Amino acid sequence: TEGQKTANAAEWQKQNRINCDTIGSLKKDIKELTVKASRLRNPLQRPVVIKEPTGEPRRAQSCTPTLIVGKATYPVGAKNADDAIFLTDLKITESRKQMDLLRHRFKSRQQHFSKLVEKYRGLLANKEAQNQNLGEKPPETLEEDANRKLVCQLENEIHRTNVQWMEAEHIRKKYRSIEASLMTDAERFERSLRELEASLSDQKAEIERLQQVHNEAVEMRDAAKVILQRQEQQANLSQKTRERQALDFRKQVEARKLELER
Repeated sequence: TEGQKTANAAEWQKQNRINCDTIGSLKKDIKELTVKASRLRNPLQRPVVIKEPTGEPRRAQSCTPTLIVGKATYPVGAKNADDAIFLTDLKITESRKQMDLLRHRFKSRQQHFSKLVEKYRGLLANKEAQNQNLGEKPPETLEEDANRKLVCQLENEIHRTNVQWMEAEHIRKKYRSIEASLMTDAERFERSLRELEASLSDQKAEIERLQQVHNEAVEMRDAAKVILQRQEQQANLSQKTRERQALDFRKQVEARKLELER
């Protein structure tokens, strides 16, 4: 009847709206999960604002920013966790090379300083011996003049030795300071590396979880599409059946009218 036809049409339209809303919600969830997964693969990327396409009229919705999962401070030039680990390893290696070079220079300076100290002691002993000899007031001869010149040369050599010793001591202190700084940097880099590895592990686990949720959402969307197609086919079939029945009824009415007219 006409009332049953109207009721079936209203029920079909209601179910169709429910299915369309379900598909729209699933599409939105899939888009958000895809953006989250992309954000996890590149944690340094800025949050992206997702907007619904303007082609379809939709209810008022606010833009949904992506969520950042796992935060870490990366070295300059690193785009992701792998780059940060690689750059940290390079910096640690370069720091160790610099420390080895400074250690070699310090040992060379130390050996040179030891030689200078020995030479200084020998010169100091010679100076003391010359002072003792000069205190006796020897006769003024060419030998005395040569000894005085030797003493002057020894004093100059002692002064140069003292200057070199001070330079070596300054280098030693500087080396100790640089070595302590490099050790502190190495400890900080190792700690940062462990934090980056832990953050990377957490991000991988989150990506796997979001991928699983994404797959489930895709399956639900496909299932909803199949149900909607079946309902549309069933509604079309019911519509054709009702039209055929109405046509049969009209034919019967026309036939009945002809019989009555006869």
